[in-house]
Amino acid sequence: MEQLGQDLETLRRVPLADAHVDAICEIGTERTYPKGHIFAEVGEPMDTFTYVLDGEIEVIDAYTRERMFEHSLGPTQFMGEIAFMNGGNWVLPMRAAKETRVIEAPREAMLELMSRVPELSDHIITVFAARRQRQFELKNSSVKVIGADRDPAVQKVEGFLSRNRIPFQSYDMDASDEETAHVCDLSGHQPSVIVGRDQKLDDPTPRKVAQHLGLDLDICSKRTFDLLIVGGGPAGVAAAVYAGAEGIEALLIEDMAIGGQAGTSSRIENYMGFPTGISGTDLTYRGQIQALKFGTRFAMPRRVEKLERRNDGSFCAVLDDGDEICARAVLVSTGVQYSRLPLDRLEELEGAGVFYAATEMEARFCKKTEAVVIGGGNSAGQAAMYLSRSAAHVHLVVRSGSLAASMSSYLSSLARGGSAGHNPLQH
Repeated sequence: MEQLGQDLETLRRVPLADAHVDAICEIGTERTYPKGHIFAEVGEPMDTFTYVLDGEIEVIDAYTRERMFEHSLGPTQFMGEIAFMNGGNWVLPMRAAKETRVIEAPREAMLELMSRVPELSDHIITVFAARRQRQFELKNSSVKVIGADRDPAVQKVEGFLSRNRIPFQSYDMDASDEETAHVCDLSGHQPSVIVGRDQKLDDPTPRKVAQHLGLDLDICSKRTFDLLIVGGGPAGVAAAVYAGAEGIEALLIEDMAIGGQAGTSSRIENYMGFPTGISGTDLTYRGQIQALKFGTRFAMPRRVEKLERRNDGSFCAVLDDGDEICARAVLVSTGVQYSRLPLDRLEELEGAGVFYAATEMEARFCKKTEAVVIGGGNSAGQAAMYLSRSAAHVHLVVRSGSLAASMSSYLSSLARGGSAGHNPLQH
């Protein structure tokens, strides 16, 4: 199945072209730092592009302050990952392992240079995306989510991080290993979220975590964008790509995660261009990276509560906490809301047995138990097939007498016969 970015382990290390380095030197400043200098701390904004001329920069553990990896950054390499494109914050600290000489270029100037030199942009974005993929897969982050299986509020944070491909570490409070015991001591043995060395978030929410990671953006500065896109599903992300490609200054606002309903699909096989299939999250995240390359900004999780037209013809959107953002045009791509079952105490069960997605997180909660997927569309079919890998049995409940009316043939045939090597579905 197609992946988000290239594998960092197999990605061939190719130095930037001399002309590209010269261009960075023109917009940047050469500086030399002593051993032990902190280049990045958790929560600090990625507002500088740092290119290493000489020396060594290492990633360190936010808690022990010891070196985290055997490998490090040396001459011809540069700091950062894909969050740099959207003005995010660092999630791992970095310091000079020896005296280090670098070129530091302001972020905005670097983005402008990348827009003028596509070859430079392609090189940097490829490395940034591969690093983010690697961080996410290995859970290299200073964000620790503790006890998501016990607390729906913490579970929402984990879902937000997972769907937005933000690296984090998840801990089961019932585990007995030494690391989990230490983390639980930090949290007071309560379900919680810890960011950085020892900062525990009280009453954790996706918005609070987003603010710490710079995903919320400073968008309440009364500036006016060319285009405001409300909703981050496939349609919204596609609009973000096309707007940016045409030089339109656009901002996309999403209330949960980039990808919308498509982002909850574990595997999409009937989308042109991906013969081996691709997850909905990876599909839309590729679009987000493409839009970031063209200068579109993304803010989440924010919700537009009201939209008004001003006398000059522009539009002003009032956000969930009263912030206001204006634009000359608005594109609404909010999609649909999930249907909710007419069950008593449904809200109490949401996040505690009732879910609206089938990702790795939900599969973990369904392990070796019975799961019920309600619905007969393609999303339901993909969810059932994915959950069948971990659940003892998956029941697919549909209103009609046949799956053929609402589900693609390749999925309905798998649902009827079960997937090779997986537990059979019942419907």
